[in-house]
Amino acid sequence: MSGEKTKKKDGYLEFSVASQAYGIAIGTVREINQVGEITPVPKAATQVCGVMNLRGQVLPVVDLCVRLNGTISPRTRTSCVIVIQTPSGDAGLLVDSVSRVTNLLPDQISATPEACHLSETSLVSGVAHDGEKTITILKMDDCTKPVDTLKIRSVCDLRDIGQAALKLLD
Repeated sequence: MSGEKTKKKDGYLEFSVASQAYGIAIGTVREINQVGEITPVPKAATQVCGVMNLRGQVLPVVDLCVRLNGTISPRTRTSCVIVIQTPSGDAGLLVDSVSRVTNLLPDQISATPEACHLSETSLVSGVAHDGEKTITILKMDDCTKPVDTLKIRSVCDLRDIGQAALKLLD
């Protein structure tokens, strides 16, 4: 053996929002779904487009376009909801499309340049260079903040999202 240490590649799910490539650690992803019915939740944070029923589980859905760019994401046939694990429970992320799972070496990911002057640097953990493509790596826990999935679930009746939405209006 040559004595060289093998560098471990980490898996990232690559997706797009507003024509920009983003990635999240594959370990946080539970599943990817087509966009189904999303029920709006009154007085929710602006980036929360509502809740959806995922096999009997009420799942808050965050529009990543609103969270990252401040504009509502147009829903197309390629739009998806990425279900992720967060400390307060599962949440959905509405994205424009999912591209692939890619493996990146740690030296392919750079820190976010200071010159970017990001208003919310906590959302970005780094920038990856994969060939000619640049992928912004996001911190999922921070992308769903200030969404409190436990609070949203406590307001929603798990048996019927429609009834839960009506309760919120009272």
